[in-house]
Amino acid sequence: MSSPSQGWAPPPTHIRSARLAAGLSQSAAASVIYRTLRNWQQWELGERRMDRALWELFLIKTNIGLQSYGPADFESPSATGANRAD
Repeated sequence: MSSPSQGWAPPPTHIRSARLAAGLSQSAAASVIYRTLRNWQQWELGERRMDRALWELFLIKTNIGLQSYGPADFESPSATGANRAD
């Protein structure tokens, strides 16, 4: 089970698809949320986890909106019972 400090993070595929839906380059997407190009590249490659607050900020500022990603995408695995030992 993940520790509370790790929390939920969007998968790299969501990050890339949201950027493409917004019609932005990686550099432009990074600047929307005041981060570097390298940060964005690491998130899309899965090298680093994007903070949930930055993810939500990106969706809001690009008018993609949270509705583009279902409620299940915003629940941690422990909240859905995915890590339960049955």
